[in-house]
Amino acid sequence: MYGDCINVMPKGIREAVEPHICETDEEIRIRAGMPVILIGQSSRKTAYTVSHEECEQMLELVCGHSVFAHQQELKESYITLCDGSRVGISGKLTPTGMTMPHSFNIRLARQIKGAGDQFVRYVSDERLHSVLLLSEPGAGKTTVLRDAARQLSEAGYKVGIADERGEIAAGIKGIPMLDVGFSDVMSGCEKSIGLRLLLRGMSPQILITDEIASEEDGAAVLEASGCGVKVIASAHGSGKEVLRRKGIRRAVSEGAFERIVLLKNRTGSRSFADITEEILCV
Repeated sequence: MYGDCINVMPKGIREAVEPHICETDEEIRIRAGMPVILIGQSSRKTAYTVSHEECEQMLELVCGHSVFAHQQELKESYITLCDGSRVGISGKLTPTGMTMPHSFNIRLARQIKGAGDQFVRYVSDERLHSVLLLSEPGAGKTTVLRDAARQLSEAGYKVGIADERGEIAAGIKGIPMLDVGFSDVMSGCEKSIGLRLLLRGMSPQILITDEIASEEDGAAVLEASGCGVKVIASAHGSGKEVLRRKGIRRAVSEGAFERIVLLKNRTGSRSFADITEEILCV
């Protein structure tokens, strides 16, 4: 079930994690000198303490025994695995790359077909709408966006995904490892660049991206909106606090998003609410 994530762990860590991991887990935290922690509906510490040597081994395994080939990704402090899970890495960063890794955060990716069912109704009823999806971290925004891309592209819409960190489609050598339907995927670049490249090259009807925040992100969303393309994006937050970020505030205030939807996830059950009026009301 979690083959890629398990396979990048040294033997001792793997044997400590395998008996305890479950479907509701979202993260596995591995730190030198500390017990392994699994985080899901609850946080559970294992009895296994990780050594510094095991962290060195794990960096090699995460990079497929070619740390040098992954230095550009390591400078961004993460590696995306073939199953879409993202391994965050912290340690000592030097001009030539990452050395002396100290901790890893494996964010488990899930392909849950049907996760976007309710959300897609906010995007396409009588016509297409641009939608901003909000939630707190770990609620499943990326899972919902992935399934929405699949459903909308299979319904015949031309969908482009600006997948900066490879979390939506899990592209390996440009090929999506997760099912995003007939979507066109641009990864390996900042989402603002990816949105613009897709807009220019792939004539999309819908552009999808995850976790917008910067002014550059907001400007790219507005550019797409001005060209008549619908944008589906996510952001961390659950209310008006998202407007403190200049990029989001400008995109929202200038009408790039027609609907703002809040995702809540409690005990594995997702619910959505249209909070457009709440956000836009001064």
